[in-house]
Amino acid sequence: MSALRLPQSLAAVFLSLLAVTAATGGMAELGRKGTLAEAAGGDAAVGGGIVELTANGHVFTRPTAAPADTVSTLLELLEGDVNAAGCGLVATHAPGDSVITVTGVGGLELTQIGIRTTDPGFGYVKAVRVSTDTRGSVRAVTEAAKGTDASNATASRIRIVVTDTSDHEVQVTLSPGETPASINSRIVTALAVAGFTATLSGGEIVMPQGIRGVLWEDNDRRDATPPGIVSIGATSQSATAAIPTLSDLGLIALVTLLAAAAVWRLRATA
Repeated sequence: MSALRLPQSLAAVFLSLLAVTAATGGMAELGRKGTLAEAAGGDAAVGGGIVELTANGHVFTRPTAAPADTVSTLLELLEGDVNAAGCGLVATHAPGDSVITVTGVGGLELTQIGIRTTDPGFGYVKAVRVSTDTRGSVRAVTEAAKGTDASNATASRIRIVVTDTSDHEVQVTLSPGETPASINSRIVTALAVAGFTATLSGGEIVMPQGIRGVLWEDNDRRDATPPGIVSIGATSQSATAAIPTLSDLGLIALVTLLAAAAVWRLRATA
C-alpha cells in the first residue's frame, strides 16, 4: 500500500462511518382538539399537570398552569430546554404551532422521541420518528376510567392512530368505572384486529417494528373531574436492540485508523 493510497482508504472508512451515523429526526405533537365527536381538549392548560418530552432518553418536563400555558407556549419552553441541554439534539418549534421537531447534530441519531401529559386541557399526543427501523408505543392506562363525559354524559372513547406506510385507526369506547386492566386489554385486542400484534410491557402498549408514529386521543379529559384517564403518552423509538453512540463510533474510527496505519507500516517495511 502506498502513502498516496492510504488517505484514499481512510477517506472511504470515514465516508462509511458517516453513512452509519446518518441523522434521523422526529416530531412530537401536543393536541388541542381531536377529531372525536366530543372535543378532546382545548388550547389552554387546565393546570396542575405536566407536559413531558423525551428524546434519546433525555427527559424534559414542564409543569402546567392555567390559563397562561398554551400548547404553543409549553412547546416553546421545551424547545429551549432541549437546545440548552447540550445533549447533541436540536429542537425546533414554530410559534403558534402544536408540533415540536427534534433532530441529532453531528451525525447523532434520534433513536427515541415521546411526549406525555397529565393536564386534562390537552386531548391528544402524537410521536413520529422518521425511520423504518421504528416501533411505536402508547402509555398504558394506570388509573380507573370515568367512562362518561361530565358535560354531556356521552360515552368516552380512546382513539389510537398507528402509522406504518399509512394511517390505521382504532377506537375503544369506555364503560363507566372500567378498570385499567380491562381498558388495556381491549386496546391490545383492537390493535390486533387492525393487524398489529401489541403487547403490554413496562407500562407501555408496544407495537412491532415498522411503526413510524402513534397518536393517542382521549375525549374524556377536560370535563371529567378528575379525568378518567389521567396520563396519556405516545413514543416512537428504534426497533434495533442496540445502536452505536457517538463514543462507540469514535472508538470504531480510532481502531480502524490504527489498524490501517499498522497494515500500511508493515507493507512499507516489507
